[in-house]
Amino acid sequence: MTISYKEMLLTLDAIHVKAIVRKAKCQFTPSAEANLMFSIFEQATRDLFVNSLKSESANYLVKDIPHLEILGISSKWIRQLIKKTYEFKRDMAIEDQLIAENN
Repeated sequence: MTISYKEMLLTLDAIHVKAIVRKAKCQFTPSAEANLMFSIFEQATRDLFVNSLKSESANYLVKDIPHLEILGISSKWIRQLIKKTYEFKRDMAIEDQLIAENN
């Protein structure tokens, strides 16, 4: 089964979102309140990769993320993870373009 590059990018996004969330989830002790605070971040991170919600989600994620700070998770660290995701995505797009030009 052949998968288009667009489909690969969509899959890549889902993989990275899961990785960001999993990495952050290991940084706090679960409790009912902590899980609720974390779920707000988790949804905002997923929304970052949904075109219709991207702007609103980005506005939330570029500032200090109080729902994570309460849990002791650095907002700066989360933004670094998100930035690495975008850089990887960009690098993959460049690589794909080079391959297409050589074919």
